[in-house]
Amino acid sequence: MDVILVLNDGNTAVISWAMDGLVEGLGLQIWTDSDAMTLRNDQTEVSATPEWRPLVGETVDAVGGAWHVPNEGCPDTLWAIRLSLSGGSSVAVGLGEVEDDVVQYQPDALVVLFGEAAARRYRAPASVESAFGTTIAPR
Repeated sequence: MDVILVLNDGNTAVISWAMDGLVEGLGLQIWTDSDAMTLRNDQTEVSATPEWRPLVGETVDAVGGAWHVPNEGCPDTLWAIRLSLSGGSSVAVGLGEVEDDVVQYQPDALVVLFGEAAARRYRAPASVESAFGTTIAPR
């Protein structure tokens, strides 16, 4: 499962869940060749959905990250990424899933949280910070 963001500069950011033994976290790749991004049969275009439509064309003003220690003896690992956008909105992608309308931690799935309030409410069990995280790259 991936969340793929096609950026105005032609680059593509791919956020995915990643596990290495007991280390549970996010993988982030930046593709610089926009031709590498073609929609596959198992992918869904969501930019026209009510949640994503207002975010299309916005500039990323800041990037935040949230870390956790997923299991004893594991390193601090990124579990959520937040993008703060020029229009004042934000979107966060983290490890998790929605079950019965409740967001819950799941190391092998991704959840997308729209808005600061939703991101601040969601926290992985092994994290001291919410999915809104700490700003790591202000514009």
